[in-house]
Amino acid sequence: MSQMTRARERGISTAEESFAKYLTFKLGEDMYGVEVMHIKKIIEFGRLTHVTLVPKFVKGVLNLLDQVVPVIDLAVYFGEQTASISKRTCIIIVELQAGGKTVDMGVVVDAVHNVIELAPGNIAAAPDFGKDIRTQFILGMGKLENEFIMLLNMDSLFSAEELSTLHKVQQQAEKLAEIESVETK
Repeated sequence: MSQMTRARERGISTAEESFAKYLTFKLGEDMYGVEVMHIKKIIEFGRLTHVTLVPKFVKGVLNLLDQVVPVIDLAVYFGEQTASISKRTCIIIVELQAGGKTVDMGVVVDAVHNVIELAPGNIAAAPDFGKDIRTQFILGMGKLENEFIMLLNMDSLFSAEELSTLHKVQQQAEKLAEIESVETK
């Protein structure tokens, strides 16, 4: 067995391989990962401004450095129950590329774990569930010791229609903030 093969099996990179870095987090009992290049900030879960008549996965918006950022509950988006808010619940601010634009979005997660490095040999292809199940948002399955981590492709997570809805939520909240700002002067 070659030295490179043994290194891959142990999760160690050789000079011939390059690591990719992922922020790992929990949603319920499942572990997920997002490439760190998409992460802008991690903030404590706090008060969000509720927006009416939006999909259930939209928790609201928050003010981040005078920018209105839509916040989604990733568990609800994936069809799971929203978890109760705990001391470990936080919001990951991610940067997405959509329609040639950069979009900031908050993602509520149960707990952030750490940053891991994975060699290409430790990333399996996304599972194939058939043509009727949307999986293009799965970058791959990271193998870390005896655990799989679902690696998310944030740029493909939302459909064009969902991104349009989130953009409308953001615009609606920005208009409301402008009105409130004028009224308080």
